Amino acid sequence: MHFEEAVRADAARLHRLARRLTDSSHDAEDLLQDTYLLAWRSWERSGPPDRVTPWLVTICLNQARSRRRRTSSLPLTPEDVGAVLDADVVRQVTAGDVEDRVLGNLDTGRVRAALRRLPYAQRESLVLMDLCGLTAAESAGILDVPRGTVLSRVHRGRQALALLLLQTQEVS
Repeated sequence: MHFEEAVRADAARLHRLARRLTDSSHDAEDLLQDTYLLAWRSWERSGPPDRVTPWLVTICLNQARSRRRRTSSLPLTPEDVGAVLDADVVRQVTAGDVEDRVLGNLDTGRVRAALRRLPYAQRESLVLMDLCGLTAAESAGILDVPRGTVLSRVHRGRQALALLLLQTQEVS
């Protein structure tokens, strides 16, 4: 497998991730360039990874954190990761009859506000599994935590998100 073929399959996913981790499309393009350059150098040095998608997502997330540290004294915040999720992803994140009814009436602003209230670890796990489409094992490898921890965070995150969305629905 050639580098170009391997990364082409994940180009759209990485672009969405980069766009939502940055403040502008220009910054997203810069982040993608940095990600691809680092990935290519690693590929040339060590050969292809066993699993390309989690490898590229890890590089992109780490590059975003590095860029953020260089441009600000603050690290990548939970809000930055939460911004990755959009209304379509929230439909995937939550499951069940009650959540489906609520999601039908939600606007993106309320969804993002609810996501910002989730703990960082839950939100990060949700992003990797539900936005990036990674498995629990792949997400665990990226986050350097056990697979069960990722599954627990995703489960609790989905429950908390559903509750927050129900609460904001009732207030409206």
